[in-house]
Amino acid sequence: MKKKELITIIAFILIFFITGYGKKEEKKEETKTEEKIVLKLQKFDFDLEEDEEYEKTMVIKNENINISGIKYENVDKGMLNEYKEKYSKVIDYIKSKYANFDSSKWNIIVNIFAVNDGNGIIKFNYQIKDTIDTNKSILLTVNNNVIDKISFINMDFETDEDKLINLINDFKQNTVQEKKEFAENEKFLKEDITYTYCYNTDELIYTYQLYFYQQHGDNPEDRVINNEYGTEYVINKEISKPKI
Repeated sequence: MKKKELITIIAFILIFFITGYGKKEEKKEETKTEEKIVLKLQKFDFDLEEDEEYEKTMVIKNENINISGIKYENVDKGMLNEYKEKYSKVIDYIKSKYANFDSSKWNIIVNIFAVNDGNGIIKFNYQIKDTIDTNKSILLTVNNNVIDKISFINMDFETDEDKLINLINDFKQNTVQEKKEFAENEKFLKEDITYTYCYNTDELIYTYQLYFYQQHGDNPEDRVINNEYGTEYVINKEISKPKI
């Protein structure tokens, strides 16, 4: 075989392997995308059933903690550590019952609906590694500036928190959220994604909530915010399906 012909054959083989392997890798990537679980967008049913197990894990204490010196500030959802001085008396009381209570791992919701009378509700919620909301919580009932009832919910439960974080990371890589196709009278506003762990049922739940404007007339003010669409998915179950 002539030297020129041999060089031509070798060059042809190299081109074949290079292009062949490139196509194989491209096909593999496409297959990986196709295998992702599509998280179906559905219309939420807001007629939620009461959690019967909830009350079974609740411990109610009747107390008399005066907090009249506190300047009330309603909080939608904040980190308890930012309010620990204001609620130091409450935190000290909780630590007397649960020595391992760490305010840096909890968030706070304050709803004082009668400021002048000092009546309302304060709620502490435990959060796992700033990522996962939970149903481990402490509910404080305030009447006349006195906390007269404290409900401790799921306080004695523990879980492998690192395992839950790893489950979320795997979940993100292997799923894709279905999106809504908006009509002419609809406009995207925002979307929220939350992860919640329920101690009493051992469920790690992904929740996607969609918010969009719906126009009902020619006047720009004739529009409402629709939040009826979303997805709930149990991540840590072998056979998962929406909870709606």
